[in-house]
Amino acid sequence: MLALLLFSVLTWFTYQAIDRELTRSAFADHRSTARLAAATLNEKFERLTSIGVAVASESRFRELAAAGEWQRAISILKPIPREFAFIERLVLTDPDGTETADTPALKGGVGNNFAFRDWYQGVSRDWEPYVSHVYERTARPTRKLFAVAIPIRHDAGDVLGILVLQIELDDFFSWVRDMDVGTDGFVYVVDSRGRLGHHPAYPDQGDIIDFSSVPIVRKAMQGEGEIDIGPALVTGEEQLSAYAPVAHGWGIVVQQPTRIAFAYRNQQLTWVLAGYGLVLAFALLIALLLLRILRQRMQASENRRFQEELEEQWTFFRKVMDIDRNMIFVKDDQGRFVLVNQAVADVFGTTVENMVGKTNSDFIPSKALVDKFHQDEQEVIQNKREKHIPEVFVRDNHGKDRWLQVIMRPITSVDGSRQMVLGVSSDITKHVRMEAELRNNIERFEIIARSTSDAIWDWDMSSDSLWWNESFSMLFGYRQEEIEWSIDFWKTLIHPDDRDRVVNGIEAAIAADKEYWQDEYRFLRKDGSYAYVRDHGYIIRNEQNEAYRMLGSLADITERRAQEEKITRLSRIREILSEINYAIVHMRDRELLLQEACRISVENAGFGLVWVGLLDDASQDIHPVAHHGESKGYLDSVGFSAHPDKREGQTITGQALRSLKPIVCNNVEIGDEVIYKDELVLRGYQSMAAFPILVDGHAIGTISFYGEQTDIFDREEVELLTELVADVAFALEYLDKEDKVKFLAYYDALTGLSNRDLFLDRLVQYLHSVDSNHMAGVVLMDIERFSSVNEVYGRGAGDDLLRTLSTRLREVVAETGYLARLGANIFAVFLRDIRDAADIANFIEHELLPQVSRPILIDTYELNISVRIGVAISPVDGSEAGKLVDHAEAALKNAKNSGDKYLFYTSDMNTRVADKLILENRLRKALGREEFVLFYQPKVDLSDNSICGFEALIRWNSDDGLVPPDRFILVLEETGLILDVGHWVIGQAMKDYQSWSSRGLNPPPIAVNISALQLAQTDFIERLDEIILQNATRAPWLDLEITETVIMEQLDENVQKLHAIRARGMGISIDDFGTGYSSLRYMSKLPVTALKIDRSFTANLLHNKDDTAIVTAVIPLAHSLNLKVVAEGVETNEQLNLLRELKCDQFQGYLFNPPLPADAVETLLREYRPGN
Repeated sequence: MLALLLFSVLTWFTYQAIDRELTRSAFADHRSTARLAAATLNEKFERLTSIGVAVASESRFRELAAAGEWQRAISILKPIPREFAFIERLVLTDPDGTETADTPALKGGVGNNFAFRDWYQGVSRDWEPYVSHVYERTARPTRKLFAVAIPIRHDAGDVLGILVLQIELDDFFSWVRDMDVGTDGFVYVVDSRGRLGHHPAYPDQGDIIDFSSVPIVRKAMQGEGEIDIGPALVTGEEQLSAYAPVAHGWGIVVQQPTRIAFAYRNQQLTWVLAGYGLVLAFALLIALLLLRILRQRMQASENRRFQEELEEQWTFFRKVMDIDRNMIFVKDDQGRFVLVNQAVADVFGTTVENMVGKTNSDFIPSKALVDKFHQDEQEVIQNKREKHIPEVFVRDNHGKDRWLQVIMRPITSVDGSRQMVLGVSSDITKHVRMEAELRNNIERFEIIARSTSDAIWDWDMSSDSLWWNESFSMLFGYRQEEIEWSIDFWKTLIHPDDRDRVVNGIEAAIAADKEYWQDEYRFLRKDGSYAYVRDHGYIIRNEQNEAYRMLGSLADITERRAQEEKITRLSRIREILSEINYAIVHMRDRELLLQEACRISVENAGFGLVWVGLLDDASQDIHPVAHHGESKGYLDSVGFSAHPDKREGQTITGQALRSLKPIVCNNVEIGDEVIYKDELVLRGYQSMAAFPILVDGHAIGTISFYGEQTDIFDREEVELLTELVADVAFALEYLDKEDKVKFLAYYDALTGLSNRDLFLDRLVQYLHSVDSNHMAGVVLMDIERFSSVNEVYGRGAGDDLLRTLSTRLREVVAETGYLARLGANIFAVFLRDIRDAADIANFIEHELLPQVSRPILIDTYELNISVRIGVAISPVDGSEAGKLVDHAEAALKNAKNSGDKYLFYTSDMNTRVADKLILENRLRKALGREEFVLFYQPKVDLSDNSICGFEALIRWNSDDGLVPPDRFILVLEETGLILDVGHWVIGQAMKDYQSWSSRGLNPPPIAVNISALQLAQTDFIERLDEIILQNATRAPWLDLEITETVIMEQLDENVQKLHAIRARGMGISIDDFGTGYSSLRYMSKLPVTALKIDRSFTANLLHNKDDTAIVTAVIPLAHSLNLKVVAEGVETNEQLNLLRELKCDQFQGYLFNPPLPADAVETLLREYRPGN
């Protein structure tokens, strides 16, 4: 027994030494595998970095980057993601980390700052290539990525920006999945922070998983070792893990169950134990043989009991084997079944007992399969290694097809004499059939996707990726490389007006747990046009009823929709024919009818724009007179003509009018006949048609229709629109005839002037619209000896004479009155807003009679005519229209009888008019005869009583004596003579001033009054400069006095003139202040120097408190505006003393001196001294 004990101890130590050596060998093999994988990953990283460095160093790329042309730079890189599938996206940033361009473009990408990213912090540390850790892109579609950042350098070495290669984990680590690291072994990758880069048990596109706490990773990162044995996170099975470091802080782990990793060790240890066991067994056998005799009797009974237990254990073992659904079998090295369970017997339709001792050929009819099984069994026995057969097809004895998965392992017989094979086979028929069904479904789906004309799509909601079949390119014109496989790409192609509705609709269907979704919308083609599409989608949900996928089809229904719209539009056109006919019956206004036709066509037929243009026969231009719809400024920006030689005449509208038939263009963009193509396309019009409006066989205009789709004007539509335009033309023709009848009722057919009825109607309306004090005049004019013209030259000559004369009279009456023809040779004029009879006399003398007295050329004859005129004035001669005309006829009769050119109905009116005309004639001669003279009234400075100025006052030295200005100034203004007289006054004042100056008198400035008519002349300043130049003097001695009312009539223009006057050094005084607007607020804006208080205020200064208060307030206000104040009409010392107390600056009036002639002024200047 002691020998056995010593032998056992020796065996144990030997076993431990072999165990350690075999374990070390297993560790070394595992570590070598990890380092091999790490070398491969290092090579991948180096290749990535080389790609980035090569791109960043390309000369053209660097030139564009240096110029800041990032979009052009990124366009060079577009082929790279397609060439290298694992490069998900390329990004360019400036040195600060702000994105400048990307490809494929990500919505909202440009402008983002990535300074927070690990790759930016790494590359900017020393501006060397850097590989980042794993991170998740937050923008949709979200991705798990890592980045390779490469600095872009200028030739001089300066950093221009950063090239970022965003690497998608799934594609990049595909080689890891394919690594053969033994049965049940796998490889996973961690980044510099211990985050998973790839793991077969975790999806690459799921959440980022932190493995830094996993023992092997933690130990490696902390430098505590690169080998670990521990349970797997997922299955809990004990694993052997080996870690190998990779460049950039990454690492790679090779992991395998210890049962596989230590299989060879365990086998060897089993052999060791078996060997020592045999030795021990032999020793024990000898001992047992020695004791056998002694124990023989006892052993017999014990053997019987042992045999019973063994049989019970075998029976239990068989039951356990038979319960297992997997097929379990043991075969010897000759291929004979040694042991099978019931599952194997069931497959081959026999019993367990019948199979033992037989081979596969006894049960499998296929010789090839029998040979294959035998070859595999021999390989397992010879190599002493497990073999896995993933899929094998057999047909059982029941004729059923089965697919099996088989695992074979080498074992040794109980007595150790033979090598055997233990096999376990699983029935994977259901799984194989499901895969086949899936392949068939995929194949059917691909066949359908390729054969249908619809665009089939597949939306993966987890990644927001969207797949399209080939029909998408054929339908919408996009090349495969132009298609972005994302849901955002689809959204961007939806028409902006439809996008929110469609996207909200699909999201609502998903949220509402619906199974299907559909919608119709406009979808952008590659050529920029929009197709109408119908979209159907089937929503796929998981067991939690969460939508994760959606399949659908997109059908182009543009043509069908166009047909439907055509049918609808044709129906509507038929309806609007009825509506327009209704309007024709009930409307009598041409413009309203045309506008209504346009409105009905747009609102009921769906046209974008309809307009009516009428032809101007003289210019041949076509003018829009009515339109409806969205013109968008089109009609204002273009022109139309019927003239064939003009560009405007080449429009479809011009062609339709000349050809007298419809002209149609169903595609504006490609129509050669379209002149204003850009203007129409810009406003969204794709088709148009123009129809001539024919009246009595002549085109008087066109109706043009514009649509927002192409190809809407086909034969049927053109026929219906032709009928519509014909109805409108008929209505216009009818209205023209109706208008002619109405015209003849109220107008003279020969001259086009109003007839007697319309003239009386207009006169009645006017007299009712004004008060009884408002004056108006009726002038009747009779052509003398008109019947002789008809008798001598013919009636046609008389008609021509009347037409010519009516044209001339229109020119002079157009703005002052209303013209009519009351009889064969009698014309009537109704004059509005007259002040007195002199206004009418001036009109007759200066406007009416000059036109009549001009010779009239008829054919080759020159005719001179004379007229007699009668005038009646309202309200003097009556306030009723009929009476006024009667009284004017009476006055006309008196003029014929007396031989006067014209007479008023009231006799004393003739006297007053005659007197005024005589005065006007005398005034016209007075200027030429030098009958006007100037008197000067001194202005006195109240501070020292010195003479500070003179006001020039005109007088008329007539044959009847000296005439004051209030007798003739008004007539000068009414006749316009004030212009010449006013210029004479300024010139004469200059001459007198020069005369006094030449005598050494040093005269003060002279003030000259400027009339409203003078200031209103556009050349007033130029005329003023001419007068100054003619008298060879300077202007600063001259002041201009202008009334407040005159300035305020045309304030803006007059302010400019006043500034020009002041720029020439002249002073400006506001005359008669207080009688007009009296607005000091406006005075502050005017460039004036003085303000004159009207004589009416001065006269009442001591007697009227209101006038005193006004003067008291005005003087300090004027001083606050830096204006001098001059009081007019001072006649008493009391007035002067009060003005001095109120701080008035200057005064003039009879108290000091009345107006003096020029020679008296000279005496005054010589002799006057303040105080004498």
